[in-house]
Amino acid sequence: MTQVFAFSSTKPVGVSFLEWSLHYLNGKDTYFHAIKNQNIELTQNPLTKTNAHNHDKCHPAGYEHTKQVLKSLKNTNQKEFVSFYPTVLYIKNAFEILQTKNFNDVVEYVKDDYNKMVNEILMNDVPFIYIYTDPSVSGYLNELREFPKVALNSNKEITSLEEYKEDYNSFFFETNNTSSISEKREIDALNIRPYNTNLLFNINLKKSHLWFNCKDVWTNTEEVMVDIFDYLNLSINVKSLENWKPICYEWQKIHNKTLKFYNNIDHILDCIVNGYYYELNNLTYNQEVVLLHLLIYKYNINLKLVDKFPTNTKYFETLFEENFHKVEKVY
Repeated sequence: MTQVFAFSSTKPVGVSFLEWSLHYLNGKDTYFHAIKNQNIELTQNPLTKTNAHNHDKCHPAGYEHTKQVLKSLKNTNQKEFVSFYPTVLYIKNAFEILQTKNFNDVVEYVKDDYNKMVNEILMNDVPFIYIYTDPSVSGYLNELREFPKVALNSNKEITSLEEYKEDYNSFFFETNNTSSISEKREIDALNIRPYNTNLLFNINLKKSHLWFNCKDVWTNTEEVMVDIFDYLNLSINVKSLENWKPICYEWQKIHNKTLKFYNNIDHILDCIVNGYYYELNNLTYNQEVVLLHLLIYKYNINLKLVDKFPTNTKYFETLFEENFHKVEKVY
């Protein structure tokens, strides 16, 4: 019988890189892709500018699709091990299934569906590597993603993600003709919930599995891969390991640059509010949005409309203005 291994997480925390690394470090040149039902070539470098999505992973979404892929994998006759990366059911698919006007029902359905998916994997005795999403990095992972924003600022009932997006675009505009980066930043800052934890998953992990905190995956990647290989009773190819290390280093840099901002965000805010010195090099647009969001919701401070934030926190005070938006208590 074909050996089948599963990786999963509830957020985009680097599982693509881990799953690619499993094959690469084992010395493979090809791997079996269950959805495509064929062996395909393994890329020698999975990195893009923002993730490891050059790796063509087998990536079913939700319980039903995962059950189909798992059945296919277990029935295939492969000499080498096969792996796959099942993920959370997409919100748009949940809307289509439920046809509901209550977004909270959709969230609960997605949670329950993921729990069923994990249980299906474990009940089939498939070795399972689970990457836990640490709440302390939720600001990083929630950057302008669909879940933190949906249905938080509008009383209108929605039946689809597309309808929500239309409603979102018109909620803060009367004329819907705003195009400046500064106004868009303010609108996004009012709408995002970067520390929203309403999608924390309570999954049943009573059966045997391997668990990692996502922060360990990002910072202690080689040690994590050694543990994974030990758990799966596989061997690491020494030559592949040497070639893998510089790729891993570049992948870690993708995460660590952003993590540095979120790990230091309390200090950054303190420096902004008090006019202290702290250099802010190369803030992304999303990071500017998160900073403005926290200034508005935690400190009742808004900023004048500027195309780009200052590169040092001590210069922010020249941009301070009273917040006139009526906002809910979030923190």
